Amino acid sequence: MKDLKNQMEELSSNPLLSKTFRNKKLLQYVIRTLIAVIIIYFLWDYSWVKWVLYIYIPLNLISLFSILGWNKFLNKRIKKSQQHIEDIIISIDEEE
Repeated sequence: MKDLKNQMEELSSNPLLSKTFRNKKLLQYVIRTLIAVIIIYFLWDYSWVKWVLYIYIPLNLISLFSILGWNKFLNKRIKKSQQHIEDIIISIDEEE
């Protein structure tokens, strides 16, 4: 059981879940979106650009939601799993 607790602690201290990593990804997202807006602005006269936006905008929003929401979702799941593990350990200790 202690090994499982250690693994959960390592997972929660993972740098992928840190705020600095999320901010880095958000900055990359903003730069990528600005570049896309500039390209779209210069190519707006072509008819296919308007059709590409039907694909680009949903993918861009999915990317934004994954950057902002994924860490919160994972942290919530980790805390829930840790609580569940602690409840199991308590119940095992009570049985002994």
